[in-house]
Amino acid sequence: MFPLRNLRPGERMKAVSIITACKNRELSLRVSLMTWMQFKEVAEIIITDWSSDKSLNYLTEWDKRIKVISVPDQKYFNQPQPLNIAASVASSQKILKLDNDHILNPYYNFFKDYKINEESFLCGRNDYESDVYRGCWGMLYVYRKNFWNVGGFNEDMGQYYSYEDDDMTHRLELSGLQMKKIIPETHRIIHMPHPDGRRIEHFQGDAELSDYEVRLRKKMGERFSGNSLDKRVGGIMSSRHNYNNRMQFDLSEVKEPVVQRKYHWNVEKINDQEYRATPA
Repeated sequence: MFPLRNLRPGERMKAVSIITACKNRELSLRVSLMTWMQFKEVAEIIITDWSSDKSLNYLTEWDKRIKVISVPDQKYFNQPQPLNIAASVASSQKILKLDNDHILNPYYNFFKDYKINEESFLCGRNDYESDVYRGCWGMLYVYRKNFWNVGGFNEDMGQYYSYEDDDMTHRLELSGLQMKKIIPETHRIIHMPHPDGRRIEHFQGDAELSDYEVRLRKKMGERFSGNSLDKRVGGIMSSRHNYNNRMQFDLSEVKEPVVQRKYHWNVEKINDQEYRATPA
């Protein structure tokens, strides 16, 4: 077990709760966790295990700050629901939402160099094409009360990969908060590069687009093969997911910051680090 830093009385409210959602992304999560645990500002790391093939409860042995919420019997992955479940357990004043492949660079202090207050939030938006930084778009650093003031993530957006972070930041701005963006050159947070095809794994939309992917792979297979073919098909498919969400959820038409939670869960505390969530 990794050493746990004891928090002084009252310090938890000044600390940070990291939240993340996972379905069969254990290997990248293990790497990222190693970096998240290095910072004393992190009071807890809450992982919603969305029916992974292998239980993630063993990760609680690494550090007493790690909490795992097991959600059984979920065939398809989505982002908003498990993230909202994790946030519902968070006890710190601030929430840092990270993806399984986001790394906090231990050579620098993200929390010292990126400050937010009750009138602002930080997101991973940047103009870089490099996946090391472009993939940080899904990061969100926000006060917990502001997270819930807008209703959390939009749970209507779980069918396809991507875009729920755009919706969230848009609504936070509508609520009157100032958006701050990461500066990639500071290297405080980086993204673990991976094939685009990994982005859309296990989503319901990926299953629904399977026929389209077969036709696309056959057509592009006339020009490409092997890793080159996989890279191009994965990129097009992930873009198709993003496009489908944009067509369903036009942010230019979103005028109100608050969304209502669509799904309700009973979150049972098994012990200080393990939870189980079932539909209410």
